[in-house]
Amino acid sequence: MRSERGWLGPLLRALCCCLLAGAAQARQPPSPAVPPSAPAPIGPGAEGELAAFGQLLDPARPLAAPGPLDAFNRVLAGARYQILGQYAQVLRLCRYDERVATSAAARDNARTCQRAALVNLGRYREAEELALAHGALLPPPSGQPPEASARHWHWSAALALNLGQVRVAEAAYRRALAGITQARHDGPSGLPREGVSAELERAARDLHDSMLTDDELSVRTALDGIAWHLQRYPEYLGGARHTLERAAVLGGRNGNHAELAIEHALRLWQLGRQDEARALAESVHPALRAHAGFRDQPEPLVDPRPLSSAVAALGDERTQPAHVQAWLRLVSAYQLAGRLDEAERLLAATVPLARRYMLAPEAGNTLLAEVEEAQGRLAASRGVPADALPFLRRARGRLLLAGAGERAAELGRRQLRLDSPQLRAGAAILAALAGGAAVTLPAGSAAEREVAEIASDFAASRAQLSNELADRAARSDRAALAERLRRDGVLVDELVELRGAITAGLAAGRAPDERTAALTRRLAAVLDELAQSKAGLQADGDGAAGTDSAALRQRLGTGRAYFQWITHPAGNFALCWRDTGVTLAPLRLPVARIQQLARRVHAASSMRGVASVAALPAFPRADAAALFDALFGPVLHSAAGTRHWLLANSPLVDGIPWGALVTGPPAGPAGWLAERVALTVTPSWRSTVALARRPAGPADRTLLVGDPRNAATLAPPGQLGTRGLFVAAAIGLAPPRLVRTSALARELDTLARLFPAAATTMLRGPDATKHKLLRLPLERYRLLVFTTHGYLAASHAALLGPSLELTAPHGTLDERLLTAREIAGQRLHAHLVVLSACDTSAPDGYPDSEGLSGLTSAFLLAGARNVVASLWPVETEATRQLVTVMLARYARDEDDIALALQQATLRYLRAADAKRRHPAFWAALLHVGG
Repeated sequence: MRSERGWLGPLLRALCCCLLAGAAQARQPPSPAVPPSAPAPIGPGAEGELAAFGQLLDPARPLAAPGPLDAFNRVLAGARYQILGQYAQVLRLCRYDERVATSAAARDNARTCQRAALVNLGRYREAEELALAHGALLPPPSGQPPEASARHWHWSAALALNLGQVRVAEAAYRRALAGITQARHDGPSGLPREGVSAELERAARDLHDSMLTDDELSVRTALDGIAWHLQRYPEYLGGARHTLERAAVLGGRNGNHAELAIEHALRLWQLGRQDEARALAESVHPALRAHAGFRDQPEPLVDPRPLSSAVAALGDERTQPAHVQAWLRLVSAYQLAGRLDEAERLLAATVPLARRYMLAPEAGNTLLAEVEEAQGRLAASRGVPADALPFLRRARGRLLLAGAGERAAELGRRQLRLDSPQLRAGAAILAALAGGAAVTLPAGSAAEREVAEIASDFAASRAQLSNELADRAARSDRAALAERLRRDGVLVDELVELRGAITAGLAAGRAPDERTAALTRRLAAVLDELAQSKAGLQADGDGAAGTDSAALRQRLGTGRAYFQWITHPAGNFALCWRDTGVTLAPLRLPVARIQQLARRVHAASSMRGVASVAALPAFPRADAAALFDALFGPVLHSAAGTRHWLLANSPLVDGIPWGALVTGPPAGPAGWLAERVALTVTPSWRSTVALARRPAGPADRTLLVGDPRNAATLAPPGQLGTRGLFVAAAIGLAPPRLVRTSALARELDTLARLFPAAATTMLRGPDATKHKLLRLPLERYRLLVFTTHGYLAASHAALLGPSLELTAPHGTLDERLLTAREIAGQRLHAHLVVLSACDTSAPDGYPDSEGLSGLTSAFLLAGARNVVASLWPVETEATRQLVTVMLARYARDEDDIALALQQATLRYLRAADAKRRHPAFWAALLHVGG
């Protein structure tokens, strides 16, 4: 795992504190002795370092009167451990620093250092718990000096990024930059006003400026990385250029400039800017040679070996993973300059060097994985992409064994980090397999199974995690274990929701209040319960069983196709699975263009903020046709003859009204995709398999819930009525006069006639209360239908999250709203849940929330196999027609829900007038399931 940047800043800050403390030491009383405590565990491979610094690192041995010299030595020790990658020792040192701290600033520095060390150790749960205890997931307190505020924003951003909350991290990094700029203007805080010599003051200011420059470089590098991995390339190029200019300030001191420059050069090469990449690599080549220890060797490099200069610069080379990485950067410089023979010689020498430096078993060693990735890049640069495959496959295998995925799941994280080496290696393998064109891999081949595993890595999401836990619980043959797994799933889902609610304030820079404090306390309790649950699962054995692509092919049969889209700077791909194998092809348009088309189509389709038919925007058929071609065109030939498409949700395609895509030239007679095939949205191929095999249980009844007593349409008569109040909040208007509607009641009446009365329960009007609903044996119902209003977290119900409205006998908000959290805690065996309400398959409304992350995910976690839900605020009358026709067909034939929804859509399109054939009326409903 790559360490967090920005470690130099805290060390320089500590050194600055040493100087300032020295200036005022004579005026300060001796610090009290620190009470002894149990020593922290000592990490492997650190015995030599402990011999030199053992007295300082022993927490049980207090310093009677710690002075500047002792602190200075600790700073040097910390720097050495950080360079060596011995983060366990960094953690020990930072914990000691917190014990002996005599000021709030010193304690702050020590805590920040601890969080960084825990992240670098992969101990994410502890890092998050520490951040919660110290308020690092909240905006900094008002009145802090700009330097302290910037540091707080910086590490809050780093933690948010590690948790997968990219938008939150980006906002926090930008606030950190603003704080750094202000701190540089104000100068060092805490400098005594009297008794400080000019020389000491100048030294303190120089250190302060160096610290801020390093912090700025770290923040800018992180922002550049976000832009790169999200493929916002114009933004990346501008930011990286500025970052390199700033890095040049530090280039002579710590080598960051050359390291960043060669990373940027590799990215320029990927973008097709080979001349720029070559020129940049050649400009930093001398510095890279020096860092790699070859300053004394003549060009060309014939016999690379570690020399005394490397040992002098980096320490004992036998403990230096950084030495291997320095060699790899030089390999990249040779490769970009076209000096492939020298690159190959140096890389061949790096392999035994990496084996000597290993501090982990070879099978799961990430250092060797880095070397093998470099071997793969070099092999591909010779013009035969397939030659890279053996190296890339070995690298990915080591990364999988290193447990990166398990560490990510420890805290209920939805997906791997943006810069995950595992994702990078997977995308590189896909690029080598495709070779720039479409390729079909036969069913059951090793390559087809490999693509399935990589696709699963990229499909990780909250909904997939919920499905996985629910599936394991449903298939467990031990009741106690099944209950533990179900509880674990509910906790993970709540954890994601709580993080979203808390970090929404962080992204907006909103001062914490009592609600935030309550959410923070609850998050700490959930983390603690999850830790105990995980320990119990490890003790019992969780019964998890692997799923391979054969199960997917069996589920597809001859009439279905499964599509997934993978995006990564190393390559963007469309995948299409059939029972005969998988077709893999590069996407034809850049990601930014596809996202632009998707936003336009969604915006033109949504009812959000629309009050009348006349206010609907013209639907952009040309954009819908271009989007269809961009997503399906590369692999469309492989789906010939299929009538049901399963579509994997991902950030690239979140919110697309699939049925409204145009399947041919927009000016011609080409129809909607909904007319061509039945459509199902699924979190991933593993979810498809898990949902299809989920046991049905004893469910044999129908439950109809809706027309709550407090429900009303959003608009007055004569305007469009929608099933939610989010619209008014979204456009900043006061809600209009609410009027009662009969559409919900008519829908329930029609639905009740479709199913046997003896097996149907209806909670309607005053009976549609949460109390009555949750007292029912919900596990007995095969079909659940909610005909009501839906709300997102960004509406007035933000405290409670995504919700469905029910009757509130006493008018309280808790009575009125059935939340996603409450739904997830139920036990269902439903074959189908229909959410005839607004925004029920939309993201949950928090920053970084995913599609399917709200109510839909909650019902799947509770045990439902299929959900029909909506992408936006739905128009009441059109939705009534679609739902009643769909369920009429479902009542006759339960086998194909997607086909029932398609038939209802076709009937609506044939009967509606021209204005109401706009996709805003019919394209919001999605079938989600297997």
